[in-house]
Amino acid sequence: PYIPLLFMGEEYGETKPFHYFTSHSDPQLIEGIRQGRRKEFEKFRWEVEPADPQIEETFVQSILDWNKRQSGDHKTLLDYYRELIRLRKDIAALSNLDKESMTVQVDDASKVIKIERWLGESRVLIIINISSEKHIFMGVE
Repeated sequence: PYIPLLFMGEEYGETKPFHYFTSHSDPQLIEGIRQGRRKEFEKFRWEVEPADPQIEETFVQSILDWNKRQSGDHKTLLDYYRELIRLRKDIAALSNLDKESMTVQVDDASKVIKIERWLGESRVLIIINISSEKHIFMGVE
């Protein structure tokens, strides 16, 4: 029901990692950040250390490849988000942020989620199948 947030190329499925990077000049601050990130990432039990936030290569690895959004699955995903945004603008029930004007039902057995939203005469029914099985709803697979 709220405004969706997409992060750093997520709208087209960017595959490059987006690392935390800095360009500080204070050596103590730089070392403090490096140590803090190492300590934070120890909890994840990763086999590798986090990228050094101060070196240029960390920044370079994070530069988005905007050309990806023009073809293949990346374009399909971007077009999908554009269509969702268009629907949200055009259909009153989708632009309504009031959670009191929606219901959500989850069928654990079939792994189907049913969402109904409304605003005045505008009504929307969204059915999401999160299982690997096909389900038929109102004659549609």
